[in-house]
Amino acid sequence: MTKSYKMLQYVFCGVLVLAVAGFVQAQVPKTQEPKQSEYLDSFLQQHKKENETWSERNRGQVKWTPEEQRQFLDDAIVTSTIILAFPIDEKQRKQFEHSRMFWIRMIAFDDFEAGKKRYEKVIAELEKTPGNENTIESYRSEILAIATKELLKNDDYKQKLAELKADIKEEFKTDPKNAAKRASAMLTGVRSFGERTKMSFDEILEFYESGMKEFIPEFRKVDDPKIQYKADYFEGELRFRNLTGQKLELEGVLIDGQKFDWASYRGKPVLVYFNSPEWDTDDYCSLAYFTEAFHRVDEKYRDKELQFVGYGMVFPGKEITYKDEKLLQAMDRAKLPGVMLSGNKSLAAGFKSMNVYYGCSFSPCVLLVDRDGTVLSTRVGHVHTNFADEKGEVELDWRLRAYFETGKATLKAERTDTQRP
Repeated sequence: MTKSYKMLQYVFCGVLVLAVAGFVQAQVPKTQEPKQSEYLDSFLQQHKKENETWSERNRGQVKWTPEEQRQFLDDAIVTSTIILAFPIDEKQRKQFEHSRMFWIRMIAFDDFEAGKKRYEKVIAELEKTPGNENTIESYRSEILAIATKELLKNDDYKQKLAELKADIKEEFKTDPKNAAKRASAMLTGVRSFGERTKMSFDEILEFYESGMKEFIPEFRKVDDPKIQYKADYFEGELRFRNLTGQKLELEGVLIDGQKFDWASYRGKPVLVYFNSPEWDTDDYCSLAYFTEAFHRVDEKYRDKELQFVGYGMVFPGKEITYKDEKLLQAMDRAKLPGVMLSGNKSLAAGFKSMNVYYGCSFSPCVLLVDRDGTVLSTRVGHVHTNFADEKGEVELDWRLRAYFETGKATLKAERTDTQRP
């Protein structure tokens, strides 16, 4: 009995201790673990801050040593990679994949071998999951394009470039598909990165244009939709380069579903601009590059009947990554003057992609069209990602002022330093 009694005492005490402990624990406020969304928000804020810092660096407000810049790029790649590990939607995934590619590209510009290893590491990760084929192909194309840039750093770049071109032409006999990819990457490397090398501006233009003319017939022989699209784009580039002084073709469907009537604009000067809606997010929009400048010139030249026509760029054969509703929202936020054509609706109605027809891959691309429909300038401002700065707006106003004073887009010879390579 004594042993049994003691055993009961032990059990009772144990139960009592557990009950008291549970009661005390219940009275102590619990420290909640951060939710997954809170972690994601912190990295999204970090990504936003990194973009702002890079913009400040581009404006000269931030001065880095090469080591400091490399550390910044390494950290920015980590941020984008971590965000991509979260369960984000497909549009965000493409946005941050694009960001990571940009940071890696910046490393490759200064240190090609280090950048190439970064590319290859990401490619190896992406290959583990189906559905990343387009992204992987973009990475591989960039490696080839930046490798071309590396050739152009050498004193004997003309010889090396000639040897590369001859090797690609020879490969068209045995592996035309791969040769076409290499040819496209080589031309992209010269056009996009040639200014950072020993090539002169005139050399870049001559090589790029002659290369397009030379390779388009070879591309047309390759049974691959993507390569045919590239041939279409190159033909559009050549058309764009000779567009000044020609009548502009413009067709399609407005974003509200109405058919666009280009003929109704005769008798009025028009700014035609192509923008890329697939870049739009809730806090970022490609329209923002030129919204303020457009508002200012609209107010300044309203009595001149200046019209604005936008085109939401679309690329046949590529997955459409934007919705017209988002473009409408962006236009409403920007309160842009004029009308906007929908590339989506235009393709669906059987019209061609006007941005491909004119080889406009950058956004925004702005044209000044005379009252009779003739293109006066394909560069109404050095319009690209830094258009929001003063330079873009000043040149836009400079061209328009010249046009309304003289009937021409310039008061002097067309400035070649603003012509796209």
